[in-house]
Amino acid sequence: MKFKLKKNKWYAWQMFTGYTEEKYHSPIKILDISQSMEADLLVLSFYNACLKQGSKDLRYELKILAHSA
Repeated sequence: MKFKLKKNKWYAWQMFTGYTEEKYHSPIKILDISQSMEADLLVLSFYNACLKQGSKDLRYELKILAHSA
């Protein structure tokens, strides 16, 4: 079974903030998603609903470690 991210859909986001040992949880809505073949990156733009300060529209470049068949 493959996990697929789709534009304009909501997902659960979890991460370590780096400030504390607690995990951060938030609903996110995928605004755009693409893959950079040259650098093997997943480029993810999303709206972070629970972010308390700063821009709620974020863009991350995530390194792809492994591909599935």
